[in-house]
Amino acid sequence: MFSREYFKYLFNSKKYLLLFIFLISLLMVIAGANLEFAFLLQFVFSLLLSFVMPVLVFDHVHDKKAVDTYFSLPLSRKKMLYTGLVFCFAIVYPVLMMAVIAYGIKLKLGLMIIALAFELAIGTLAIILFNTTLYLIGNNLVDGIVMMGAYTFLPLAVYGVFESFVYSFVAGRSLVDESFIRLFSPVYMAADMLIKGFDVKQISLSSLIGSLLFIVVFNYLVKRSYIDRALERTGSRSDKLYSYPLVINLYLVIMLFIIATFFSMNYKDLASFFKDYLILYVLLFAVFIAAYFVYERKLYFSYKLPLFYVAVMVVSLLFATVCRDTKGFDLAYRYEKAGGKDYCVINTWDGGNNMEIRNYIHEKSNDPKFDYINIFVEVGSPTHDMDAEMLESTADIIDKYRIDGIENFYDYRNYDNGNLMIMAENSYSSYSYRLQFTPTLDELLQLAKDAAVKITITTDEYEYELQKDGSLRKITY
Repeated sequence: MFSREYFKYLFNSKKYLLLFIFLISLLMVIAGANLEFAFLLQFVFSLLLSFVMPVLVFDHVHDKKAVDTYFSLPLSRKKMLYTGLVFCFAIVYPVLMMAVIAYGIKLKLGLMIIALAFELAIGTLAIILFNTTLYLIGNNLVDGIVMMGAYTFLPLAVYGVFESFVYSFVAGRSLVDESFIRLFSPVYMAADMLIKGFDVKQISLSSLIGSLLFIVVFNYLVKRSYIDRALERTGSRSDKLYSYPLVINLYLVIMLFIIATFFSMNYKDLASFFKDYLILYVLLFAVFIAAYFVYERKLYFSYKLPLFYVAVMVVSLLFATVCRDTKGFDLAYRYEKAGGKDYCVINTWDGGNNMEIRNYIHEKSNDPKFDYINIFVEVGSPTHDMDAEMLESTADIIDKYRIDGIENFYDYRNYDNGNLMIMAENSYSSYSYRLQFTPTLDELLQLAKDAAVKITITTDEYEYELQKDGSLRKITY
């Protein structure tokens, strides 16, 4: 499955490019005043090479004259394929390891560098197989590169739909767990292995297993795409189901659903929504039609295209409407009530409405007239008393503002007088709410009695901590 002669040919035909790659890599490592930045550049460079090398090594499949010449050589297609893959690996992997070793020595990773080197070897091979397969999906150079980019960024596009849905329709939103992206791309798996190896000095078993699965699957697919490749495919239209037809329609669905999530509580009806976003729909439709021009290689239009576009747009807007009516499928209430050692923060500001608190500050501090008040309530801070659990009365007040945040979110977000953040101790999930109301004086005095609570009040000139007895202690730095 390997040909030394073909490997030598590839090396000699690309020797000037390889010299350039080596010099760039060496300069990044040696000349990097900031080793972290130099490592990041080297990692990005190696990642870029994992896309570039398959294009350079297998470009003959997209050239009519070259493919006839290459496939008539007294060399089996299997040997040409695997020799080319080995050549790609032999260029990309050392570039990455130059940075890993330099950075690993600084961090004193010791034997962890060996484990990380093994992980990244698996990850690099998975990426090269993945990119080579995608490149071979197209029937010409441009189409092959488009397929590589389209499928590489697809997990990010899917993540964008979920994140936009949560942001627009789920009160108490928290960031969507991006770890699922790793399931769809070896690029993200390799990055995960790299981060885990450096930050926590451990093997990312899930990403390692995922990369091995990618190697098995795409080893089979790349063989089918190269060894069984029909010569007449070269230069023809890339019309396989998983080529342009799937990519164009899938990205259209993703973009229409992302736009539909903008139809959130900020709009009372579709008319006002279309008034703001009609131009975006028109531009997207133009890009959709243009993509089919590229696919068909001619001016092309069919009544099916606008019908499909309108159908997906209607479905996406119906989905958004259901999300509005059901409050994000009731996901807003997925977190019920803070308690115990949950970490909570209420951060509010008052522009002059709460005279009771203003008068209290004047009375307790003799602070001259002020225009600005910021109230910061921290429950269970790592810098405060982590051993103390919040009182039930504190949990009740926190929950009052959680409900306020939910109601405010689904009331067209008319108010924004602060925010509440809750981090559940058991699940480490974080929830963020925008508040309509500021705490009352009675609530602040009640919260101050809790050993797990620290309350800071900031005015124009001074900062105070509200004590358990209700007094204000000026904070000096």
